[in-house]
Parts: sequence; C-alpha cells; structure tokens
Amino acid sequence: MVGGETQLLSLRISILYFLQCYLYKNESEKSKIIQKLFYQTENAANKHTLGHLLTTGILSKDIVSSWCSFIALSHLIADSQESKETILLVKLPVDQTPTGAKTLMEISFDLLTNASSLCHTRIAILIFICTWLLNNSLAVQTFLSIDNTISYLISQICLCLHFNNNQISSYSIGSIKQKIIENIGFEIIKKNLEIFAQSKYYRDAQQQIHLTISEADELLIDHNFAQLFIYSKELVMSTLTPDGEIKH
Repeated sequence: MVGGETQLLSLRISILYFLQCYLYKNESEKSKIIQKLFYQTENAANKHTLGHLLTTGILSKDIVSSWCSFIALSHLIADSQESKETILLVKLPVDQTPTGAKTLMEISFDLLTNASSLCHTRIAILIFICTWLLNNSLAVQTFLSIDNTISYLISQICLCLHFNNNQISSYSIGSIKQKIIENIGFEIIKKNLEIFAQSKYYRDAQQQIHLTISEADELLIDHNFAQLFIYSKELVMSTLTPDGEIKH
C-alpha cells in the first residue's frame, strides 16, 4: 500500500481494503496505531510500524502511497471521537531543528494548499479532514485556529458551521454563515452538492464497497466517504438555511 511503488495496483488497493476491514469498530487497535504516530524515530524497528508507514506515505510523491495513506487515516478516526481528539496532538518533524514540528492537521493543510501537491492527494486530504471535523467540535476549533483555512476551503465551511463550539471568536457560527451567504451563496453550494452527487465517481464509490480500478489516476473517493457525504449533505442543507436560522 505504502512504499511499494513496484507492486501491482490491485495488490496495494487490496491491502488498503484489508486495513479498512480490520479497523472497522476495532477501537483498541485504532488506539494502538494512533499511539505509534507519536513516536516517529529513526530506529529500524519503528520504520516498520503502521504509524511510521502512514506518516511517510502522506508525504510521498507517489499517487497511490499518498492517497492510500490519507484514506487509511480517515478510517483510523472514523466514528471515533476519542481517536479524532487524540490525533489532534500528533506532531511530526518538518525539518531538523528541535522546534521544527507541526501537527498532523497543520501538515495536512500545508499539503492541501501546496501547488505542487497532486490532485489525488488533495482529494484524499479533503476526505481525511472532512472525516475529522464531522461531529467533533474540538477538531473544528483546532481547524479554525489555523491561518487561512476558511479563506481557502469551501467544502469544509459548512461542517465548521454545524459543529462549531464558538471558541474561535472571529469564526463564530454567525460570522461563518455570513461569509458563506455573502461570498458563495446558498444556491451555489446547493447546486454544487447536487452536481457532485450525480457524478460518476460518486455513484461508483457509493455502489462499490471495494475499489475496482485499473489505473492510479482513478483514485478519487472511496465508499466510506460516499456514505459520509450523504450524511453531511443533509447537515449542510439543514444548517445553512436562507432564513437566517442555524438548525442543529
């Protein structure tokens, strides 16, 4: 899945699917893997942990490695509030200096806004962040505290609106909703959500639990995100109403 650029694509995707099945409702193993994310040393033993492979994979220039790593991380925290909050504390080195470390969320956003990042990687990052923010106010608060997140991301704004705990004063529920209505518009968001729901990639992901692709360029969204989108779309439409009320 990661670091196996010479392996068959079908094998790498199968490993990802196996990992997803293994993590499903397996909170104890999720916790163990997340703990490994905190210990990114250079010793030989650590290089073979799943935590190390995932953090290496998200920085990879290989499409399959980066996409699979972010999708695996999204499954690692899916439906687990404890995992979503614990992973907020994960920091990874970005250079050789003692203070050269950033949180996983900061690194994810940096990669998302980096012009050199692959399109497929950006999509996987959006899936990861979307999964992270869903139903978790602390993750939303942390996300909003990172500079330029709201100005860059449109797809995450509505989740930040619905699950916002109002701890970031400049990005309160009311102010975010005003930004959306003034700068984007309710009808535009509604239209684009409907366009996405009708896309071939979404329909295929919704119908197929296990990815069936022949080329790495086809790596976009998976079944889990397709299911999450259904739930999130309803939240967005019920929360972002043109009548000025916030509905929960």
